[in-house]
Amino acid sequence: VRLFADDTILYIFIDNPVQSAQALNNDLERISKWANQWLVQFSAPKTKTMKITKKKKQQASPPLSMNGRVLNEVKSYKHLGVIMSNNLSWNDHIEEMVINVGKSLDLLNALKYKLDRLTLEKLYFAFVRSKVEYAGIIWDNCSKYLSDLVESVQYRAGKIVSGAIQQTSHDLLYKELGWERLEERRKKQRLKVLYKTIHGDAPIYLQQVL
Repeated sequence: VRLFADDTILYIFIDNPVQSAQALNNDLERISKWANQWLVQFSAPKTKTMKITKKKKQQASPPLSMNGRVLNEVKSYKHLGVIMSNNLSWNDHIEEMVINVGKSLDLLNALKYKLDRLTLEKLYFAFVRSKVEYAGIIWDNCSKYLSDLVESVQYRAGKIVSGAIQQTSHDLLYKELGWERLEERRKKQRLKVLYKTIHGDAPIYLQQVL
């Protein structure tokens, strides 16, 4: 079980699909009995199941149920702000993120003739880049296409902040602004986490990986 506030994940590493489903169903039954005893409500309609695998050929898994209701199996699910897919692809997460921050960039673009450059830059860092970099060390193994899609967000912001023309190169724009590529910033963040993990400053579950 993994808990964060009121978000609860029950998981198992699948060896035999039938045995794994039986184990999960037994746990779900125990959870339901505990909830009834302590007057806690778990919402079966809101509870989803997802099987994560890179295998193309998969064995069929028996359905999971809670309180007599078969749980809906999904291909992707957002947990703590990160959309996880059943095939470990980051397409859904990154594409939704780019669409959402696009609205903030539209607002930033509308303000570019009313605010000075420093203020525009601070707004970008606070309301756009912070969202684009959220959980970046987790999804940084994405495809080059998705990485370039993320970078296009900062490129558009850089043109708004600097007033650069449409065809300005990434390198020239970033040099003029003093910005790093987002890919490079994610790399440094990964290295920081690795350093903390090696030296015992990271959470236990990360230290156990090494």
